[in-house]
Amino acid sequence: MDTRSEILRHLLFEKQGLTIDELSQRLGITRSGVQQHMAILQRDGLVREEHQRNPGTGGRPSRVFILTDEGLEQFPRQYSLLSSRVLKTLKETVGEEALLTLLSAVADELYHENAHRVTGADLKERIDKTVELMNQLGYEASPTPDGTGIAAVNCVFHQLATEVREVCLFDVALLSKLTGTSIQHTHCMVDGDHACVFKARRTK
Repeated sequence: MDTRSEILRHLLFEKQGLTIDELSQRLGITRSGVQQHMAILQRDGLVREEHQRNPGTGGRPSRVFILTDEGLEQFPRQYSLLSSRVLKTLKETVGEEALLTLLSAVADELYHENAHRVTGADLKERIDKTVELMNQLGYEASPTPDGTGIAAVNCVFHQLATEVREVCLFDVALLSKLTGTSIQHTHCMVDGDHACVFKARRTK
């Protein structure tokens, strides 16, 4: 385990934070060495600095370092495991149609949060702006060569979609709303394709 990973692990177990001196003692390295590592971790947004007053001492507040939410995400998570079980249970208990209605409602909510960022009557312009939004969400998307669709090489729900295929309809619903067109999901990475491709057709 490298030193910065070890620092994050110590902070994981000490939610109130640790000082430079405490980390130096635990790691067996100098204070200046710890400070160099903390500067990098702060730069990367994995830790934050706080000042905590020591009750009864009357001295200056202690300077401690605490994990940020992004720092916590460096440790294993099982979001897809929980999500797949929740969606499977929903499908089994309320039916596929109700599950699709739920996914459409979630897509609608995300659309209303971002509709102001995807405007314009021109399809190419809307696709370009939709691609920008998708990339902020992690899709690694780009317009198709003919300019009438979107190709995404990173499916942000890939593991989930392999177990609950209906999840793909979330993308279709969201992209339909953002582009103002009827979206057809022509290629899917779950099927072994290189990218997920969404073709847009204007609705009458």
